[in-house]
Formats: sequence, structure tokens, C-alpha cells
Amino acid sequence: MRRDPSALKLDRAIPYDCDVLEVGCGAGELANFLGISYRRVTAADPAAESLALGRAFARKHALHRVQFVQLNTLRPALGPDQFHVIIYNGTTGGAARTREGFEAASALLRPGGYMVVRLPHRLARPFLALNGRRLSGHTFGEVLRWFSEAGLEFVRGVPAMRPEDDGLSDAGLFTPQERGTRMDRWVSQAGQVLTSRRKDGGRFLMIARRPEQRTAPRKSAGGDRSPASVARPRQIAGVDQ
Repeated sequence: MRRDPSALKLDRAIPYDCDVLEVGCGAGELANFLGISYRRVTAADPAAESLALGRAFARKHALHRVQFVQLNTLRPALGPDQFHVIIYNGTTGGAARTREGFEAASALLRPGGYMVVRLPHRLARPFLALNGRRLSGHTFGEVLRWFSEAGLEFVRGVPAMRPEDDGLSDAGLFTPQERGTRMDRWVSQAGQVLTSRRKDGGRFLMIARRPEQRTAPRKSAGGDRSPASVARPRQIAGVDQ
């Protein structure tokens, strides 16, 4: 994890003493890494075997603030508005189930909290076997529509929505970034898939924020066609933007 630039950026962006949920955590490498820095981390996954590996690592290294829970990612038995940061890694079973899992996870986010979506790209179909699972591929525009329909404000993408920006080098992960145009996003996506390592399957990050005043989720007829804009989120106390 210490060699993963996006994991390092997440560690710098997420403040101490806050509640973090990772959905689809697998063996819990990221959850345990984030738990080193005095955060309350809940690592959730449907696979008991993977959770046992993560739990054993946390116990060995005295990461007492990291807990591993087995749950249905489509219907998580957790109350709403609990977490400052949610990391969503998708689910098995196809694109529709991945979308459903996102909707279930986003309901658990506190007002002012951040949603981090980590998914493989649709253009990387030959490399979509991540951690022994077959995950569906998705696009920047698709996830932007999810954000809009869930009432979340887009913040940043990694790689960025524009091809000249990698999304990592200029600022913190919770610093607002331009959406770019649809053409910008497709050029950026194609470049990322072509240069990514086979083992990561062209995985990208998309980050959004729930407004302090929660708005009702809405259906967007053309979420990907909205004009380029910059989100302006207020920051969680202590967040490194």
C-alpha cells in the first residue's frame, strides 16, 4: 500500500479520528493501512475467507480500531449517515449490481462526507479479474451520473477528467477539480487504460461529497451532458485538501 500513490493520497486526505467504511474490502489491505493512523475503520465484504485474512493482520499488528464485518453489500445492515468517508470497490454480479451497491453505500454517508469509488474501467475488460473476482467495467461519465442521481457533488477523479492532469500531482484528493468535457474524459480514460499495469485492470477513482444540507436523490436524463464545472465542497475539519 505504501507504494500505491492513490492509497498514500487517501491516507493524507482522510483526517484522524473519523469513521471510514470500505465496502468490498477483500483481504483488507487498504482498510488496515488507513487504520494505522488513528481512524475508526469498518472493513466490509461478503467473503468470510478474505475477512479472516484481514482480521488476522489487524490482530497481529494491534490495529484495534479496524473492524471486519461480513455483510451483503447490496443491503448492508448499517444505519444511515454514519461515516465521514466511504470507499466503494464495487461488487460481483454485473454492472447493475455494482450500481445497486453504490446506492446502498451512499446512503451510509454523513452530510459533508466523501464518497470514494474505486472501479475498473470498461475499456479494460481483459484485465478485470481483481483479487480473484470478476468485476464489471465502468466509465467516468457513468459514475458522474451515479453521483448526480444520489445527490452527491463531484470533487475529483484519478486519473483526472482532463488528459493533461493525472489527478494526483497537483493537490489533495478532496480538492475540487474540473469535470472537463466528454471528449476530455474519453481521452483521459483511454490513456489510463493503455498505460495501466495489468494487475490493476485500469482501475480509476472518482470522489464526491454529500452536501451539508442533504438533497433528495434525483434521476438525471443526461447527467453526462452537464456543462463542465468545478465542485466547491466545504472540507471536513482536519482534511488535507
